[in-house]
Parts: sequence; structure tokens; C-alpha cells
Amino acid sequence: MKLKSICLILFIPFGSSASTLETTAENLTSCIFHYADVNINTSKDSKETSDEAFGHCSDKLIQYRESIGPDEQQWKGLSIEQKKMITKQRDITVTKLKEAMRDQLASYTSEKRNSK
Repeated sequence: MKLKSICLILFIPFGSSASTLETTAENLTSCIFHYADVNINTSKDSKETSDEAFGHCSDKLIQYRESIGPDEQQWKGLSIEQKKMITKQRDITVTKLKEAMRDQLASYTSEKRNSK
């Protein structure tokens, strides 16, 4: 999926394990789109579906966010300033990711509904 590529391109520079990052990206994407599939026959619009999907998949979103940057052991050795900078980057990246996923989810939902 395009989303997986977006996720990996944005996060590898921060030193996270590529396999951990890829796994958390796949888990999040699967959860979000599974939620969309389950709700495809409802009258919810794509914004409502995506908002609910992110709520439903919040644990996967947290795991994904935490996989950006240093692992837990590396985190302990960072200064407060470094931690603030990484936290800010995590927040920015997750916000951009959610925006991209909302767009993809809207297209996906429209295609699925129109094919029925």
C-alpha cells in the first residue's frame, strides 16, 4: 500500500528499527482498513469512519508512534531537549500520517461503495 511506503520513508532517518516500524505500520493499516470494511455498508461518511477507526485502533496508533525514533533503551540516554525534539517529530509525523490515511480511506470507501 502507498501508506506503508509513506510511513517508512518518513521514519527511517530517526533510527528506528525498520522491521519494527514496518510491522507497526502494517498493523495500523490493517486495523484501520478492516474497520472501514466492517463499516462499508453504513451511512457514515468517510470522516466519521476514519475518526472512529483511529479511535478503534488507538493502541496500534500508539505502538506506531512509539516505533518512530529511538528504541526504549536509546530513549533513556537522551537529553530532555532531544526527547522534546523527537516527541515533536513523532506528533507531526502522526498528524501527517492520519491526514494521508483519511484521504486514502475516503477513496477506498467510495470505491467499495460504488462497486456494490
